[in-house]
Amino acid sequence: MLSITALASMSGVSTRTLRHYDAIGLLQPAAYSDAGYRMYEESQTLVLQQIMLYKQMGLSLPAIQELLYNPSFDVQEALAQHLKQLQQQQQILAQQMETLQRTLRYVKGEITMTTNEQFEGFKQQKVAENEALYGEEIRGKYGEQSVMSAYGQFKQMTPEQYEGATQLENQLFALLADMLVHEEEETMLEIAELHKRWLSMYWPKYTKQAHRGLSEMYIADERFTQYYDKRAGEGATQLLYKAIQQYTNT
Repeated sequence: MLSITALASMSGVSTRTLRHYDAIGLLQPAAYSDAGYRMYEESQTLVLQQIMLYKQMGLSLPAIQELLYNPSFDVQEALAQHLKQLQQQQQILAQQMETLQRTLRYVKGEITMTTNEQFEGFKQQKVAENEALYGEEIRGKYGEQSVMSAYGQFKQMTPEQYEGATQLENQLFALLADMLVHEEEETMLEIAELHKRWLSMYWPKYTKQAHRGLSEMYIADERFTQYYDKRAGEGATQLLYKAIQQYTNT
C-alpha cells in the first residue's frame, strides 16, 4: 500500500488536495495505518489519474464524482453542460482581455477612461484573482452555476455598492477584533448577521446551508484563515466560524 505522501510524490498531487478529496468522498483511502495515516491501494493511482484527466478537461469535482461512482450518470449531458460553461468562461476571458488592453492603452496615454470604465477593469481583475486563488475549491463546494452567478452579480456592482460592501467587511473585521478581547453572545449574533449582509451583496441567493459550508472552508483552507486572521487578529477566523455555525443552526 502507499502512504498519502508516497501517492502525492508519485502523482504530483499535493497531500492537501488528497485530504480534500478524502473529505468530499472523491478519493478515500483504502485503510489507515496504526498511527492514523491515510493509506492507498496501488489501484487507486488509476482512479487519481482519471480525476486528474477530468480536471484537465475542466469538469468540477462534483461532476467527476458522479462520473466515477454513479452508473446512471448522464455523461453526454454533463459534457454538454460543461461545454456551455467553458463558453461562458471564454466570454469572461475575452472581456478581461479587452479591458486589459484598454487599461494598457490608458496607462500609455493613448486613450482616456472614465471612472466607470476603470471600475469595470478593477472588477474584471478581481474576478480573475479570485478564480486563480479559489476557483477549484469554490466550484467543488458550490458548483459551476453558482460560481458563475456570483461572478455575474459582482460584475453588475456599482462603485457605490462596492464601497458599501467594503464598509461592511471593515465593520466585520472590527467586531472580530473586539471579540478576541471580550467574547459576548450578542456580538456573536451580530457578527454572523453582518457576514450574511456582506455575503448577500456578492451571492445571488443566500441560504444558511451555503453560509455554513463557507464557514467550514474558512477553517479547512489556510488561505481563508489567513485572510481574516491577518486583518482582525489571530483566532478571528475561528470566532467567525463559531458565530456562523451558531447562526445557521437556528
